[in-house]
Amino acid sequence: MNLPRIVSLALLTMGALTLAAGGFSLVRRIRHIESWHATDARLVSSLVVPSPTGVGSAAQFEFWYTVNGVSYTRTYTSDGGLEQEVSERAARRSTSSLYTIFYDPADPNRFSPNLGYNGATLGRSLLLSAIGLALVLFGASLQLLARSARQAL
Repeated sequence: MNLPRIVSLALLTMGALTLAAGGFSLVRRIRHIESWHATDARLVSSLVVPSPTGVGSAAQFEFWYTVNGVSYTRTYTSDGGLEQEVSERAARRSTSSLYTIFYDPADPNRFSPNLGYNGATLGRSLLLSAIGLALVLFGASLQLLARSARQAL
């Protein structure tokens, strides 16, 4: 067995395992997110605060909601952005209005104002899957190049 073939098989194996791990993680995260329940929450406050990343500003929302007779007041800080854009995002939300939020039934302290498949919830799984796919494609390409080089000899 020659070196290009060994390297390509190793890349294919690592890529397949990484892709499988990413896919498994993605399915697990989606199932977890879809198990969250919806409830109405009252928006208590809406502020513009420094971004958690340290660049620009972020909108911070404080919600009050009740689950099984227990009241919760939780804060959600949006992704950062330019101060004017964030100020507009915060101003669009009217305090005292009701909004649908989603909470984890296993821990109602954990909530999200939007049940979405975003970078925060799925980013690592998607990144892992993308790396696995890249390794598989690179390994397959190397395998084809090695095969065509052998046939040329």
